Amino acid sequence: MAYEDEIEEIEKGMDESEKSFSLLAVSLGSSASSLDCLPESASAPIERITEIRNERKSAQAELQLMKETVISFEERKARVSSLEQQIKEDSDKAEKLLLRLGAVIYEKCSFALLDKSIFSSVYEDVEEDRKLQEASSPFHRILNHGRNAIRRLGRDSRYISYAETALSADVQLDGNASSIISELLELRKRMETMIAEKKAIETSIESDSESYRDLVRKKISETEESIRDLDDAEKAGEEELGRLLFSTGGDWIGEDTPHDILDIIEQMLGIMQRLDELRYKHGCLERNAKRDEYLAMIESEAGKIKVLEDDKARIEQEIEDIRLEIARLQREADKLAGDEYV
Repeated sequence: MAYEDEIEEIEKGMDESEKSFSLLAVSLGSSASSLDCLPESASAPIERITEIRNERKSAQAELQLMKETVISFEERKARVSSLEQQIKEDSDKAEKLLLRLGAVIYEKCSFALLDKSIFSSVYEDVEEDRKLQEASSPFHRILNHGRNAIRRLGRDSRYISYAETALSADVQLDGNASSIISELLELRKRMETMIAEKKAIETSIESDSESYRDLVRKKISETEESIRDLDDAEKAGEEELGRLLFSTGGDWIGEDTPHDILDIIEQMLGIMQRLDELRYKHGCLERNAKRDEYLAMIESEAGKIKVLEDDKARIEQEIEDIRLEIARLQREADKLAGDEYV
C-alpha cells in the first residue's frame, strides 16, 4: 500500500477515535456534573452547563405553552365548525317540527278545536281553503284550482307561522302537538346554547388570531431553533467538562467514584491509547514518506550531475578536438610563412 493510502486510512481511524472520545467526554461531563468530589477547576464549566439547562427548560416550557395555544386555537376553530353543522342540523329538524305542528294546528282549527282569538289567521286560511274547495261552476273550479296551487306553494310558510303563534302564545295543546312543542322548545334551547357558545368562541378566535398567526409564522420556529442551539451548547459544555475531568482524574477519582463514571473513563483511556498509537504510526509514515521524497530528490539531482558530467566529458573532448585542429592549422600556416623567404 502506498504511503498516501496508509496515511489516509490512519487519518480515518484517528477521526473516528476522536469522535468516539468526544461522545464519551460528553457522557462523562453529563454524568459527573452532579458529583460533589470534583475539582475546583470544574466549577465554571458546571455553572455554565446549569445556566444552559435552566434556559433550555424555560424555552421548552414556553414552546409547550405556544404549542398548546396553537392546539387550542385549532380546536376552537374545529368546535365552531362542529357547532355550525349541529346548529344547521337542529335548524332543519326544528323547521320540520314547526311544519308538523302547523299542520296539526290547521287540522284542529278546521274542526274548530282551538281558540279563534289566538289562531284567527288559521281560521281565515281554513275558511279560504273551504271556499276554494266548494266552488260550484266549472269556471270557478278552474280558477280556484289555480289559486289552490298558489296557496299550496305558500303552505309551509303558513304552517310555520301557525306553529310560531302557538309557541309565542304559550298555548297548551294536547296529544301529538304537545310532544312536538316540547321537542321544539328543547331543541331551540339547545340551539340557543350552541349559538351563544359559537359566538363566544368566534370572539375569542378573532381576539387571538393575530397572536396565533405570529406563533405559527415565527415564534414557534424561533424557539425550536433556540432550543436546538441550547442543546448544542449543553453538549459542548459537557464535552469541555468531560475532557477536563479526564485530564484531572487523579485529583478527584476515588473509591466512592460511581462505576458508570469509571467505565466511561476506562473507555476514554482505551481510545486515547489507540489515538496515541495511530498518531505514532501517522508520524512514522509521514517521516518515511518525507525521507523517500528526499531520497527521490537526491536521486534526481544525482541524475542531473551524471548528465552534466557526461556533457562535460563530451564538451572537453570537443574542446580538445578543436585545439588539435587549431594546432594543425597553425602548423600549416607556419609552413606557408616559411616558404615566402626561400
